[in-house]
Amino acid sequence: MVVPKQADVGRSVMYQPIGCPPVGGVITGITERRVFVQLGERSYNLAVSPADLQFLEPSTQADRESIGSAQ
Repeated sequence: MVVPKQADVGRSVMYQPIGCPPVGGVITGITERRVFVQLGERSYNLAVSPADLQFLEPSTQADRESIGSAQ
């Protein structure tokens, strides 16, 4: 699950609801309860739950270092 902020608009994510294959996408907007994501080659955005998203890469140097030290 991600906890997106407005600064995350434009970041790559993986969307995977329970029982479905994962699909890559890009965050296009954020509201209090939903994240809007353009998935794959679609020309439209879907409003999805943050619980179904994972960031594909860390957003900050500190995040990258914490991931690197955990491996």
